[in-house]
Amino acid sequence: MKKTIAIVMAALLALCCVTAFAESTDIQTSYEGGAFTVRIPVEGEDQGWLAEAEGDAVVTLAASEVADGAFTARFEAVADGEVTVSVRHYYTGFACDQAHTWDLKVEGGAVTETTGGSYTANSDDAELDPVIVGAWVAEGAQLTVEKNPERGWDVEITSAEGAYIFKTTIYQDCLAAGCVYDKGKFWDMPETEGAELGEAATTGTTGAFTFGGEEGAYTLTWHDDTEGFEDIVFAQSENA
Repeated sequence: MKKTIAIVMAALLALCCVTAFAESTDIQTSYEGGAFTVRIPVEGEDQGWLAEAEGDAVVTLAASEVADGAFTARFEAVADGEVTVSVRHYYTGFACDQAHTWDLKVEGGAVTETTGGSYTANSDDAELDPVIVGAWVAEGAQLTVEKNPERGWDVEITSAEGAYIFKTTIYQDCLAAGCVYDKGKFWDMPETEGAELGEAATTGTTGAFTFGGEEGAYTLTWHDDTEGFEDIVFAQSENA
């Protein structure tokens, strides 16, 4: 079992990092009229695609749209030089499940070649279940992760030190080396154990749980974007 978890964790960390240039055979790229165009087949009217260029000094994103069964992005040359452009897909509106980059070279006012790039994507959630589901502990805090029946994982944190309870649903994100959320809720710790929580004191927070550690000592680092929040590093509970 430990060996299986180690393999899953290694694969996860690899997927969550930028890899050597790789590209799906379904993706089409072309150089026409001095511009660089990317075309990715999509299902239905998937509006989760986003294209960007690093600044606009070398190329600019001239157009991007979903039409005729594909997402198309066109980058036009602005000045000679080198630049990285990207196309990412957000499957929940804020969590990314695949990302592509291309390193472009512009000469004579035209995009002339691709010199490199990268591709990264989420693994299947089921592959992460043996790693993430269960109990995690930190000084003064406890974290419980359960599989969400629809997608992602439900988390609950009880912090005796901070006197709060936190709940949200997290989703795998290939750019975050872990999981992200956008609907975090904080409750003040009830004075009586087992009492109903009532309304949350704070709602709608965003943040991430980042994977780390090694076999036998895996960690989840919790970061919430709330001002003044200090990151908490959780370790797998020996009783998990």
